[in-house]
Amino acid sequence: MLVVGLIVAGAVAGAAVRRPITAVMAIGVTGLGIALVFGFLGGVDLAITQLLVETLIVLLLAGALVHLPRYARSSPAPARLRDALIAGLGGAVAGAVVLVAATVDHPGHVAGAMLQWAVPEAHGRNVVNVILVDFRALDTLGEIT
Repeated sequence: MLVVGLIVAGAVAGAAVRRPITAVMAIGVTGLGIALVFGFLGGVDLAITQLLVETLIVLLLAGALVHLPRYARSSPAPARLRDALIAGLGGAVAGAVVLVAATVDHPGHVAGAMLQWAVPEAHGRNVVNVILVDFRALDTLGEIT
């Protein structure tokens, strides 16, 4: 529960602060909280990948912010309200897609194929690690990001 509070606090702080560098650091806290969730749920390899990617992105964004011009002024209130509604609708649609995808039956032949290919193709007996590292490394990185 503490980790969820950390994630929510980082997200809220990232949206509420005025300075971009502070927002990047706050969102970085959210990413680190997600890495902790992965670690607590047994996905240590995902947690390490999330930690490394989060650190890299925070450093790159902080470095890029140094070269950007100063923040001039905020958008007018109606534009911010419109943007908040669009963002909320986008989040609701993404959440609905995830919920629907979680209820769909997945074909069993994919799991059997991964078990069959793990040793001859990737030379690994831990099928989960083989899938994450060898078969879908960039896809996993994209999902975490």
